[in-house]
Amino acid sequence: MSVLGRTSYEVSAYMRVGSIAIASYDYLQTLPFEIRMWKEQWRTRHLTLSFLLFFLIRYTSILVLTVATAGFFARDFDRETCQRYFLIPSTLKVVQTMVSQAILASIKRLFYFFSQLSSLDRGSEHIIFLVNPQ
Repeated sequence: MSVLGRTSYEVSAYMRVGSIAIASYDYLQTLPFEIRMWKEQWRTRHLTLSFLLFFLIRYTSILVLTVATAGFFARDFDRETCQRYFLIPSTLKVVQTMVSQAILASIKRLFYFFSQLSSLDRGSEHIIFLVNPQ
């Protein structure tokens, strides 16, 4: 292995370990919020779209990062196993992209809703309350 190749591999390895450290920190930082959301969903027996999308993007991202990093550091792959394994992170990244697109679509719907609210005649008798159930 050339010096340049070894250096680029080491940089890639450090970047992967760093990304796992950041993802782990983020996971631990937002875990209390997730637990509160789980309790709320359980208490009301109603699964909201926002919770479902939060849950899906959170755990597909963790799964993609874990599987891709395990494949990066694996040394015992033969050619056939490597070709099959290569499909797993790619497929998970497609799922992750689909979830992020669903999140963007829901945000777009929210912006559209609020733009319609602002276009209402303020002098009319329409009163709209947005309630955050607690």
